[in-house]
Amino acid sequence: MDASTPPWIAAVSADDRDIMKACLRAAADGPFFPDWEFHTLFGMERSEVREVLSSWPDGSDAQLQFTAVNNAFNNLLGYPHGREDVWEEFIPVDRGQLRDLFWRVRELSGANDQSRAFIAEQLQKLGVLADSELSRKAALVRDLMSSARRLGVDIPQELRERLGVDRDHQDRDG
Repeated sequence: MDASTPPWIAAVSADDRDIMKACLRAAADGPFFPDWEFHTLFGMERSEVREVLSSWPDGSDAQLQFTAVNNAFNNLLGYPHGREDVWEEFIPVDRGQLRDLFWRVRELSGANDQSRAFIAEQLQKLGVLADSELSRKAALVRDLMSSARRLGVDIPQELRERLGVDRDHQDRDG
């Protein structure tokens, strides 16, 4: 690694960096994502992911590195690629271990802080809606509450009261 290596890469172990590299290779060269959908899924071209892979873990564009790694993790875990049959050929850890590394990288990079701020803002906005408007947004409320729990975002008092969620049991979606 060189001085330009982002802190979130430098902060993880060599084994973790090897897992990230394997995920970049799986995304760039594996059978997980069709060409016609790659840019939509990754927000970048397959060739850009290959560029990140070729210089891993060093690189000149920290944002491009994060986008490639974050989206490789996210899509390998969440996209219905249906290629569990070749997972072990490309990725040296199981889904649970990859998910754990994904969340650690998001914490180290500060990406979860941005998500927390967005969720807190959205929960504040929901808290001032009329009851009828709030009930029409039930699916959004459930999703935001789930994300708030996962990321440790406090649910505003007025919204907790309206949804019947107490502070100790924020895991009820109301």
